[in-house]
Amino acid sequence: MDALSSVLVASLTVLIYDTLDTLPDQISHVWTPPYSYGSLLYIVLRYIPFINGIMAVNLEFSSPTPARCLTANRVVTAFIVIGILLSEGVLALRTYALYNRSRWITYVLASIWMCTVIPALVITGIELASLEYGPAPPSTLRARGCHLKHASPIIIGAYLLLVVSETAVLVLTVVMAIRHRA
Repeated sequence: MDALSSVLVASLTVLIYDTLDTLPDQISHVWTPPYSYGSLLYIVLRYIPFINGIMAVNLEFSSPTPARCLTANRVVTAFIVIGILLSEGVLALRTYALYNRSRWITYVLASIWMCTVIPALVITGIELASLEYGPAPPSTLRARGCHLKHASPIIIGAYLLLVVSETAVLVLTVVMAIRHRA
């Protein structure tokens, strides 16, 4: 097993272990009524990584066609984006609540969203459009999994924008914590 295969299997193993370890708490606090938007959000954010992990391990240990690799990568990316957007939404709602639902914090958070998240979505779309998969080169010992022939390096921009967004929300949270302690 190569490094990528090992990391994918280890990640999925940790996810399964963590889920089983916290299952009694999940059953008593999330899976039993009364249900709320919070419990629905928790369920979605908790279990999306299983979809990604299972798909990634499946692709890694099979011999998919280039077309299947491209389709699967788009599906995995869609689930990752959904997870990130929901997580960012939770952070924004928490920050909004910390600021007592102030109108100006709404504008600040909306500005952060428009300046970081929307461009990151565009960059992700550009990166997905650039992906090209092909058959395994004859010189490789690794005949299984997807073989990426070309990808734009632009995706780093999406991650940098995500860092900017989360840093801005962190700064807003720290400012409120300092005000609260004063």
